[in-house]
Amino acid sequence: EPTTTKVDYGTDINYGSSTAFDPTLVTSHSVTITGLSANTNYHFNIVSLDKGQNQNVVTDLNQTTLP
Repeated sequence: EPTTTKVDYGTDINYGSSTAFDPTLVTSHSVTITGLSANTNYHFNIVSLDKGQNQNVVTDLNQTTLP
């Protein structure tokens, strides 16, 4: 089902930063986040809305950046 795209991210579960909300309804999502620090663990919260404004949230994914 096509949805919008937004990602919250930061070095703890409070996130602190977000990508710009993309209102385009798509089935394949790609978000580029720049300015992350090397060798640092980041938390990600993915938020999407379908055409009926039903929200789907994927909470607290973790990834460590390369050194």
